[in-house]
Amino acid sequence: MSLVAKPGPTLAVEYKGADRWKASEDERLIGDLWAGLSEGRCRFVMIKDKRRNWIDPLLS
Repeated sequence: MSLVAKPGPTLAVEYKGADRWKASEDERLIGDLWAGLSEGRCRFVMIKDKRRNWIDPLLS
């Protein structure tokens, strides 16, 4: 049996600690813009405080 990965979107995940969250607003805006301009090929999320559950909605 051969497993072949289905092509799908690229997911970029960036982690920031709570102490750097507010200073990273520009980075979040750029990531969101990058994802928005990709026509669905890319997704972006910046997480903080080990909130990995923010990634789950982007995986489907």
